[in-house]
Amino acid sequence: MTVYRCCVGGCDNDSRYKEKIVKRSHVEGELRWHHIPKQPEKRKQWTKNVSKGLSGFVASDHKTVCSNHFEYGKPTFASPNPTLFSVPSDKNKSSPRKRKLPTRTSEGPSTKETKELKYKETGSQCTIINPLAYSSLTFAHLTREHDVNNFTGLTVKSFRLIFDHVKGKALVMHYWKGPKRTGDLSKLKIDRQMRALTLEQEFLLTMMKLRLGLFLFDLTFRFDISASATSSIFTTWVKFLAKELKWRLVWPDRVDTHRNLPDMFRKYYPKCRVLLDCPEIYIETPSDLAVAAQCWSDYKHHRTIKFLVGITPNGAISLPSDGYGGRASDLFIVEDCGFVNYLKPHDQVMGLMSGKPHL
Repeated sequence: MTVYRCCVGGCDNDSRYKEKIVKRSHVEGELRWHHIPKQPEKRKQWTKNVSKGLSGFVASDHKTVCSNHFEYGKPTFASPNPTLFSVPSDKNKSSPRKRKLPTRTSEGPSTKETKELKYKETGSQCTIINPLAYSSLTFAHLTREHDVNNFTGLTVKSFRLIFDHVKGKALVMHYWKGPKRTGDLSKLKIDRQMRALTLEQEFLLTMMKLRLGLFLFDLTFRFDISASATSSIFTTWVKFLAKELKWRLVWPDRVDTHRNLPDMFRKYYPKCRVLLDCPEIYIETPSDLAVAAQCWSDYKHHRTIKFLVGITPNGAISLPSDGYGGRASDLFIVEDCGFVNYLKPHDQVMGLMSGKPHL
């Protein structure tokens, strides 16, 4: 009888113990075992992916990878390599031990004792000592590429690349505490050791807020922190990312735009320079009545903010404008933000009006 065992670190699937085999929800049918390919290029890519988190991994013909680690449950043309194991560990976690409920006469732990059970400061991060007392959401909980895209709007690779790019400066950034307390930088101290979340969790919180438009109380519940800390983290990271990633937004030259035109644009719209749209984003009602009036949108029947977004024909964002209240018309935003100054004679602009493109 041939024995198959998954060689991915943290995965205990073994064909000899069928009762212990764990099959993920995205795998259709029976769990299968896929041998590491013999072709040099494919084997090199498989070895590179599987060796993440392992020391001294050596690929061989008899080693296999189970279906859990493929995006579609098996190698396909679109996704031939195992990728899902690179986000979290697939190792099964033992169920937590039952805790005794406190009686009416017993005194519960003080706030100081509870905090000591949850966190231990180790350098610039907070380590969880008692996982039973902490249920904060982490990036490792998103076990599939599809989940990462739904929650953050990014791929796993993009999430890692952006976070690794800004992590160094994020370690020493000052957190937003209001315009009066944040304005005097001489009195601020780096408070990384006082935070309950890691930098990766803070970045995840920010991307989830931007992607899903979650309320603060929702994020407070998901990450098990206070509402004030959630607001401070989100405001800080938005301002920080706006500064650090601004260099990625450039207005391309006409020659570069034409060189990268998709085939359909090259055939029907060869002079198209940019696609324009004014998306509206729902916001909570501002406390200032004047600001609330400026943000009211008759189209959405809600308070919103609007941006003029320019996108190149091949899909790259090239021109984001400042924010405007929902009361401002699209024509006013186009004229006020100075978009016309970017155009040259004979340039074509495609605008989305009533859901249909118009030149």
